[in-house]
Amino acid sequence: MRSRLPPSIRVIAFDAVGTLIVPAEPVAEVYRRAAARQGVDIDLARIASRFRAALEKFGAQTYAQLDRPLDANSRVGTAGERSRWRRIVAEVLEPCADPERAFEELWNYFAQPTHWRVFADVAPVWSELRRRGLRIVIASNFDERLRAIQHGLPELSQCEQLFISSELGYIKPQPEFYHQVMQELSVHAGEILMVGDQHQNDVVAPRAQSWTAMRIDRQAASDNDTIASLYDLL
Repeated sequence: MRSRLPPSIRVIAFDAVGTLIVPAEPVAEVYRRAAARQGVDIDLARIASRFRAALEKFGAQTYAQLDRPLDANSRVGTAGERSRWRRIVAEVLEPCADPERAFEELWNYFAQPTHWRVFADVAPVWSELRRRGLRIVIASNFDERLRAIQHGLPELSQCEQLFISSELGYIKPQPEFYHQVMQELSVHAGEILMVGDQHQNDVVAPRAQSWTAMRIDRQAASDNDTIASLYDLL
């Protein structure tokens, strides 16, 4: 099989959630327990539906001005992420009497490494990539919690550096996010590959910056643009 990695590639940047890690138990279950602690019983299917809708409604683009030049007011940060998730929790768990309490519980819950699961292909593939001399980094639209999560998951110990949107001040798919990554790594666009599960953030946008990019979809068959497993990189 022809290698999927162009010989010019020196660095592989991986998205985090959905690519390397997923919640250890269904998000709807965790949210339902938070509601139950306030005496509110919400159907799991309704929570799941509300959660998808809230992610769409309160996506990162709602507080990052993607359609005009960036200034200090359009940069993202941990405060912006907390505000966004506060709105998501309130929307999903309505009619909880104290959405702020639920938000704090859930924010802290998902900050714990034990509440995340690493996909089985990550550690062995990363070991082989590093053996071949490739650098491995994580480039994610997450917040500062990702650092504790990464440090607490041994499978992710081979990561050289984390690039987190709330720390960089830009989110994928803003061009500045990818520029910052290249600048800090001291590499050119043709030397970096992005791997992630989001078509716009992890494929379209990095390719617009002349990166190589591949989408991972573990439920699909591999083709020229999509891999079904990280093993396909090898």
